[in-house]
Amino acid sequence: MIGFEFAPRYAELVRRVFGEIDIVPPGIIIESDPIEYSVLRQIFRYSNDQSIAATAGQRQHIGLRNPSGSGILVVVEISKVINLTGAIRSFLWRIEDPGVLGIGVQLGSSVDGRNSRGPRAQLMTLTQVGAAGNIIWTARVPADGEYEWKDQIVLTPARTLWLECSVDNLQLNGAIRWRERPAKPEELTL
Repeated sequence: MIGFEFAPRYAELVRRVFGEIDIVPPGIIIESDPIEYSVLRQIFRYSNDQSIAATAGQRQHIGLRNPSGSGILVVVEISKVINLTGAIRSFLWRIEDPGVLGIGVQLGSSVDGRNSRGPRAQLMTLTQVGAAGNIIWTARVPADGEYEWKDQIVLTPARTLWLECSVDNLQLNGAIRWRERPAKPEELTL
């Protein structure tokens, strides 16, 4: 396909939408395609939520990990914490390189009914003394309120995003929506 020699993912999208043509019709904007085209570009979307009971002297964490050697990029679209404590609390978003592994690996649910495969990314929970990873965001959430961070976060293989309550012994409730797609080798390094 003319103009897509170095973009096979988009070439496949164009081929599936328009059939076997050599030139894309004018006026087609590939980056703003409807969400239903995402599966044609090998982009799969998932979501899940978690709740972790309070543990004395421990901090609760919800994590989304892109496993080592997965060959994919994970893009977190929305991450949300829900404060059910009855008081204003701070919550942290952290990124961690290989290291701490959570427990209770859960699968996300596909947000596209045509996708029957499960996610490669792993949604995990962790209870430990202290923090996990480098802080990238902090939010103060009102009593019985919630905070939704809509900035996108890219996780390369072996990296984890953790949502964490900033104090010990509090229940943590949160949700994460993400998408996965095959990564090109040049996308995995700077």
